[in-house]
Amino acid sequence: MTYAGNLRAAMRRCIFLMVSWALLQSCSVYHFYSPQPLNRPGLYTFPAAMRGVWVAEIGSPGEMIEIREKYALYTWTETGSVVRGAWPKLDKEGALRYLPGPFLPLCTVHYDSSGMPRDTVSNFIFRDQLIFEVLDDGRLGNGYPYRNRGDTVEILKSDSLVIDMGRNAFLRRLGENTYAFNIRETIFGEKEGWWQVLLIEGTSDTTMNICTGNPKLAQQPGMFFETVRGWAEQYYFKLGWSAKDMLMLLKAGGFEITSSLVKKTAPQKR
Repeated sequence: MTYAGNLRAAMRRCIFLMVSWALLQSCSVYHFYSPQPLNRPGLYTFPAAMRGVWVAEIGSPGEMIEIREKYALYTWTETGSVVRGAWPKLDKEGALRYLPGPFLPLCTVHYDSSGMPRDTVSNFIFRDQLIFEVLDDGRLGNGYPYRNRGDTVEILKSDSLVIDMGRNAFLRRLGENTYAFNIRETIFGEKEGWWQVLLIEGTSDTTMNICTGNPKLAQQPGMFFETVRGWAEQYYFKLGWSAKDMLMLLKAGGFEITSSLVKKTAPQKR
């Protein structure tokens, strides 16, 4: 996968509805073969208590989630950093040196077995004051304004995502104010039909917690494959939890609170 592909994978992880802030703090992604829990029916509308405009309790300016009866709209602004030049580079010992963390190269170099550059691929294209990402399949992504900061190009992104409740996104109730939110990954452009499972825990009329998996979850017997994609660990599960199982996992720390949201306003009728 190219650096641009790694960015796309990370961005998909970061825009999973309801947990943008939570997943930005996570270094792991948990994929489920089937929605959870197995012993509860799907709910295809958001409960009245969830509807409204929500923001993160701490930080994340410019990010907002508007929840209505049958859909949720997530809007966010952020910056990305692209380093000019071609990477990775070879050091004096012949080892490949990659850019650190979320920095991405303008171009990617591919080397042959002898350590000689084989070809160079452009990850981004500039046109009319916009920068476009070259996707893995050769198509161009959205264009965004940018500004130059020395050897770094700072991308100024503003985007939105709508998830409609239905066959590919629905809730299953775990307890009085706790739900599992099942989202099929094809919604985010993935080709495979794995699911993300997030827990939503209402704590008052105007606050709720978003809970995502943590490394304790990877110790469950149903986890059968793990790998690393981009800079995130990926875990794959095939299992069938009950609602009671999931509440016990939440209590035991298999799911942890990674974001607390505060309701700004109730939804207005349209």
